[in-house]
Amino acid sequence: MGAEEAEKIVQFLDGLGIPFEVIEHEPVHTSADAARVRGAPLHAGVKAIVLRSSEKQFFLACLPGDMKINTKKLSKIIGTKKLHLAAPSEVLEETGCEIGSVSPFGNI
Repeated sequence: MGAEEAEKIVQFLDGLGIPFEVIEHEPVHTSADAARVRGAPLHAGVKAIVLRSSEKQFFLACLPGDMKINTKKLSKIIGTKKLHLAAPSEVLEETGCEIGSVSPFGNI
């Protein structure tokens, strides 16, 4: 996530009066690494997963860091034939972010 995206999230939370703390750390690519650098339990973090449907629509799924996504169940919920994890190039193109830095606040 870039500085501009981070500032938008700070403004959003401030505007709602939600208390938060900004923690800056080196780039990480897994939920386990993020939990380690934050010093928080894995379940306390949220991972944002970009998915592509068989109809070439993109979706953002957000779930606790210690959980795994069930694409079969999710595809039934959203009414698509099949969901796949988006390729790194697709994630970058759709979100402007590298895998591991996609915001759970969304931009798809």
